[in-house]
Amino acid sequence: MSWFEQLKMIPVNKPMLGLVIASSKQMEKALQEIQNLKTPPQKLKEILRQAETGNISIEELHRVYSKPPLGDQTVEQMKENVQKLKDAASFMTIDDVRELLREAMEAKRNDDEQKVNEILENIEQNADLSSRTLKRHRDVRDSLDILREKAGKSVIMFENPPTNEQLLADFAEAIGGELKEGSILTDLKDNGELVALMVPKRSKKTKEIIDDDATIKQKDRVKKTYNRIMRNPDGSKTNTKMLFVSGNETVEVDDIVRQKKIFVASKERKSIVEPFTGASVVKYIRAVNKIPGSIEAFKPKTFENGASFANVIFLEKSSTKSMNVNPFVQIILTNEFPNEWEKPFFDALRIQQNLTEEQATEQIIDEIYQALVDGQQRTRSNFRVRPFRIENVNTKSRKKVTAEIRNIIKESDSLETSISQAALEKQRESLQFLEGNFSVKEATAYENYLKQSGLERVPAGEDNPEPDFGEYSIEYFKDGRSTAFIAPDLDKKGNKQYDESGQLLTVEQDGKQDANYAVFNVEGEVMTPEKAVKEAGKVKTAETSEEQVARAEKTIAGLKKKLADARKQRASAQKEESKQRADEKIKNLEQRLEEAEKRTGKREQIDMTQQLSVLREELLNMDNFEQYLLSTAKKLSSQGGLLGLADEMANKATALESITPERSLSFFAQVDELAGNEEVREAFKSIDDNPDSEEAGDAARELNKKMPSIISNIKKSIIVAFKGRLEEFVNKPQNFPDNKVIVANTQFQKVGIIKDAGDEEE
Repeated sequence: MSWFEQLKMIPVNKPMLGLVIASSKQMEKALQEIQNLKTPPQKLKEILRQAETGNISIEELHRVYSKPPLGDQTVEQMKENVQKLKDAASFMTIDDVRELLREAMEAKRNDDEQKVNEILENIEQNADLSSRTLKRHRDVRDSLDILREKAGKSVIMFENPPTNEQLLADFAEAIGGELKEGSILTDLKDNGELVALMVPKRSKKTKEIIDDDATIKQKDRVKKTYNRIMRNPDGSKTNTKMLFVSGNETVEVDDIVRQKKIFVASKERKSIVEPFTGASVVKYIRAVNKIPGSIEAFKPKTFENGASFANVIFLEKSSTKSMNVNPFVQIILTNEFPNEWEKPFFDALRIQQNLTEEQATEQIIDEIYQALVDGQQRTRSNFRVRPFRIENVNTKSRKKVTAEIRNIIKESDSLETSISQAALEKQRESLQFLEGNFSVKEATAYENYLKQSGLERVPAGEDNPEPDFGEYSIEYFKDGRSTAFIAPDLDKKGNKQYDESGQLLTVEQDGKQDANYAVFNVEGEVMTPEKAVKEAGKVKTAETSEEQVARAEKTIAGLKKKLADARKQRASAQKEESKQRADEKIKNLEQRLEEAEKRTGKREQIDMTQQLSVLREELLNMDNFEQYLLSTAKKLSSQGGLLGLADEMANKATALESITPERSLSFFAQVDELAGNEEVREAFKSIDDNPDSEEAGDAARELNKKMPSIISNIKKSIIVAFKGRLEEFVNKPQNFPDNKVIVANTQFQKVGIIKDAGDEEE
């Protein structure tokens, strides 16, 4: 086709546009061609749009095409020709649309609906308003929405609408509206009518739903399509904002608040999953801690008896944005205590002290990581790793992989529950290693006691003899395995040390930092926490007896012989490694001999009353609660006794963050005062009056008998208080903050403590 023939065609590109608008003759032909078209000239409109936006320069076209024989038009005439093409093609710029919208708005104010309709029809036919264009020019979109409110119609608009427009279409269909360019035209008069489409009607008297089944089903459909737009699958809010435009009024629809209104008035009645137990309270706390912002509204307000809920239940470090109970509450909620309650209770305290739930959880996460790296299906403690599908485990850092593991756990309620149960089981398993042994914290306290008694620590292990007179040793273990290890010998500045031949010097480390229990050998006797308390009960260290002097002399003689043997072995050693070991052994024996010779004289008596008090406070083995009450009352007699202890602890913000027997006494007294019959405080008073009296002994004995029922009542009272708060939420959600109801409802259902009221147990 020749270029002359092409000139007869409507411009579809830049060169053709230049040829047409530069020539009066070709302009005439083009306009005639446009008038004869049966379909809109979309390609022409696109070229004109480029000219409108400046992407095509009329001045440049004039320089190229305006000279004879091609053209005869000036720049101004060419610009006029562009406008003629626009008019002929019914092309509208965004400014053209704005001008028409101003006319339409004026007509709407004058109730000239006919003119409004004509302008809207013109815009719809001739303006190319894509969704992208409307997003860029919100004023145009808003004006169109207002103008479309014909005959009582309103408009539902969306900011940050979902990428899937089908969600809007489904919602529009459900409410009987029309989706048009991202907005919904509706006959609804106001926001309240929209809410009414989702809320079943109830009888004012009986509160029974009076809608028929078909209506209920339809309202449920509206609500579900609404939720798909405004809520994520996990119940959290999307970033979509809904605006309800009616007349001259625009109402921003706050999704969370609106959802609360719907929840309050809807048929979605909830009920508590029974039985509601101590484990349910733990789940409640876990759910509440996932609610953003302040959670104060979800804390119990009173006990069943009407008394104010005890603040002592919660840790002071709990902010308004979290809910954390103290260790004693955690123990009571997750355990049952028989008549012989002392050992089980204080064993539970030792478990909590030795391995917290957080620490146990971290251990499980480490096991999952190691199993993934090793390609195993289960962890060392038999936890399945299949749910943890993480790519490129072996090429990522440990920190990054464990972070991904935590995210997977966080996003799965079932996994979170499984991990929590596994952590609890790991805590309980740790007790077997504490039987007859010291926790790491207890070991520290006992070692301090031994040092102050004048005893010296000697190395422990297979290569070392049992401690002799005036000596003790400690071995640290984790789950039955020694934590001792060989490490480089460092100087005071932390630098590695080497011998004359350049060999690295090493020392044995006890691995205390990795341990979960310790074994003590004191003067040749394996010591248990029970024995430690009984031995310490002598209050004063004894004077050195003739038998002990003989033992000391025997120890010295034995050490001298061993030292002589070690020196012979050193002299005959051939290998450098053997020589090094012999040197270390000789050095150790020389030190022990020197210390033993210092102790050949009479051992001085040391008053250990104060140290004993500290020791008893730290050792959690409790086999005689009655005696403990009496001795503690004596110890604290000048400070107000047991009652003084209870009151003092009640006024200390962080008193119950740490686990000690004394703090447990304060806890029992404070909670029983509010939730019980004040039996603990009454017993404390009787004991404080005269700890040495028969009446005090009777009071201690009677309180010990009552403690299982007191603990049971405390547990029941805490459970009932939390359940009562959950019942308030279920029955009167309107009493809770507007912006938290929906999230709370989601989280409570996730952890399994509430359900739809209609759900039946199978």
